[in-house]
Amino acid sequence: FSPYASRLFAERRQWWAQSSTEPKPLPLRITSSTARWASEGGQEALNKAVAAYLVSIGVDIDATNANGFPLILPCDATCNPSVEVYRVPEDDPRVGLRGELGCRAKEALATGTVVGVYSGHVFANDELYEIPALANHPSVLCHPITADADEKLIARLKAEWEAESYTAEFSAYNEARRHENLSDKRHLMVCALGFDGICHRVNDALQNPFSLSTTMHGSYNTEYVEVELDGWPFLFVITYKSLDAGDELRVSYTSSYWRLMRELRKRVDFIQGKFVD
Repeated sequence: FSPYASRLFAERRQWWAQSSTEPKPLPLRITSSTARWASEGGQEALNKAVAAYLVSIGVDIDATNANGFPLILPCDATCNPSVEVYRVPEDDPRVGLRGELGCRAKEALATGTVVGVYSGHVFANDELYEIPALANHPSVLCHPITADADEKLIARLKAEWEAESYTAEFSAYNEARRHENLSDKRHLMVCALGFDGICHRVNDALQNPFSLSTTMHGSYNTEYVEVELDGWPFLFVITYKSLDAGDELRVSYTSSYWRLMRELRKRVDFIQGKFVD
């Protein structure tokens, strides 16, 4: 947690405890749309799938709440053992991903399989430059002190670009907070840069998102599902299609994500003089 996220966590718990008009948060609540899983049992099926995953990593919802303890997920929560990280081959149509890491099924996966939780540093949108993964980024710390101003700026922009590329927003949670009597309306986010786990290794299916092309390599089969545990948000990666052994997991990073990535890339290209004849 960043300092802001830590305060927000305590503030939210206090607000729920003091509110006489709002119901107390459920131990487990799916806040994302469940339309994709309508034919598979919808929200009830997702609740059971997430609850089963939590038990598999040692988090028993019923026992925890029966004893009056808040739900806490370990930072090193393990992912589904039926999913593995692999190296994207050099003949993949997504040129930018060649040689990078991705995720695939080691064995057949059913619809509604929980891959794991998106682990990372939780922070507010205006705290990005303070998170440890960015402040201690190798391209920032290891850049020669003798480098000129442009080289230092490029190194910092590339570090920002990488941190943003591993960042996801708790959209449903942030939208709900707009209607609550809390102290501010900053957005809560999570950055996986520097963290173990495989959920941030699930790639997009777009072949060349920097060119605005919508051509895809295969189709999407996985989705980020936002879940609140005792009123606190988490992102889970869950399949919404069945996969065979060897199939790659693919998730949509959304158009807003790629818009930001293109903007950051243009900033780096501009500083490097790539727009100059």
